[in-house]
Amino acid sequence: MIRLALPYALGAALLGCFALSGGLYWQTQKLNAATARISGLVLALDATRARLSNIQKDRDSDATIDNMPDLTIVPPGWLLPPKPGSGGLY
Repeated sequence: MIRLALPYALGAALLGCFALSGGLYWQTQKLNAATARISGLVLALDATRARLSNIQKDRDSDATIDNMPDLTIVPPGWLLPPKPGSGGLY
């Protein structure tokens, strides 16, 4: 009787091993996909931090230029073209 059941038991054990192997492969693929997604999110977060840092540096630079005292002594007509007859182009 055991001789008759032995091939079936071995077949069931082999089938169980295949099922376990497939389940482990599927979980490994899910883990790899999650790891790739996390890596992408970390890169996006780092890029956002870099953009924020650039914006803050630009804002600080603009504040430094806007607060320069010698910019107030520029004559109002410095951008106007020369008067007619002074050799300037119109």
